[in-house]
Amino acid sequence: MDTMTIDGGVIKLIESASDKHFTLNAEQLLDFAKQVIATITAGLCKIAKKPAMSGAKVLEKVKELLLDSDGNISEELNFFCDQDALTTVYESVKTYLTETSYNSESANIIHNIKTNQDFAYKFFYGSSTIPGKSICRLRSNIINNVRKSYNVDIDPNDFSTILYEHLWSDGTWKVLDSYSYRSSFYQWLRVVASHCIMSYLEDNGYIKISRARTPANTRLIFGNYTSEYCQTVIDEMVHIKPIHDFLVAVYVDRFDKQEIMTLFNLDEQMYKLTLKASEKVLQTALLNSEHQFEDVLVDKAPRRITLPSDFLTVIGQTNAAYTETSPLREVLGISQDDSDFEKKVIEFLHDFTDKMPWDDEEKKVWKWRYIQDMKPVDVAEMLSGRSRHWVDTKFSRLRKEFNVAIRQWWNDINSKKYNYAV
Repeated sequence: MDTMTIDGGVIKLIESASDKHFTLNAEQLLDFAKQVIATITAGLCKIAKKPAMSGAKVLEKVKELLLDSDGNISEELNFFCDQDALTTVYESVKTYLTETSYNSESANIIHNIKTNQDFAYKFFYGSSTIPGKSICRLRSNIINNVRKSYNVDIDPNDFSTILYEHLWSDGTWKVLDSYSYRSSFYQWLRVVASHCIMSYLEDNGYIKISRARTPANTRLIFGNYTSEYCQTVIDEMVHIKPIHDFLVAVYVDRFDKQEIMTLFNLDEQMYKLTLKASEKVLQTALLNSEHQFEDVLVDKAPRRITLPSDFLTVIGQTNAAYTETSPLREVLGISQDDSDFEKKVIEFLHDFTDKMPWDDEEKKVWKWRYIQDMKPVDVAEMLSGRSRHWVDTKFSRLRKEFNVAIRQWWNDINSKKYNYAV
């Protein structure tokens, strides 16, 4: 099928979309999917080919790929720009309509990657353009998009290494095994590779992504404000009476969940749905308003920072970042509405490490391995003349010393012998 002659208009539409911001919502993506379905189906008919799947079935498959259980764009996709999202939809629809056996082909590729080192090397690093043999076209496409959008050149070998290590994930195929066969393997891999590369470039300071604010990447914080102020915000921003009254009950009257469920005749599931929908209405109004109520709407962190598990074990918690009553919040002076909880705990760990009686090299090993979760082989490379074995041995000793020190600090906090300030 000649893509440019059959659906060249769709390609031009994708190229005209934003390559730096993601601004689209679920409804817009589904409308685009319907347009692509109609265009490709019509093109197939012109060349006397039958679609591999009905348009209705394709649309259902696209919904499975894009949406979460609430009908919103799945957070797992995390599109970095409109072009990224539209390309994902376009390539998915094209796969569903034109390929009849992508599931079995995908299974074969995954099996060969896992069991055949020679195949895996050629697949990730090779230059073959034969389908199923390498990521050459996918790699070139993403590299070209990054160059065009951010004026950053990525070495193809670096691209392949970053992607391979992401899929391998420290000794397991955890990421590769998350492929659900809801789309072709190459389409899924394109999404994974795109996000993986963009995250690497952003984390290492090569690019800075400016994300448009949406209800999905912001959240309301009313906990630190008076009922009167919350009433003012809701009165001015929300004019749909049922939604207005529900938000007043939650944020002004501050009834508990059971009281609100009784007042509005809701079961628990409907309470959750009503709360989410009502908050989205308020968030949308705030985002579209020129009124200065920005203090009640904050950005969500673009990605989670994982706290070291044994640190949480020492303080007796496994989910401290997501527990409003975490004693760490009180100790470190972090409010319940603070969206940077994990970031501030990481800052605390850096500060605590600096106070340990270690030399500069030992502190680097500890921060890189424990706080930044770097691989030991990478730490060894960054420390001139040190081996992987040396790093492992040193890290093991430092861990013991750190656990003794942090446990003593925590015991002192709990017994209120003194206050610690970061």
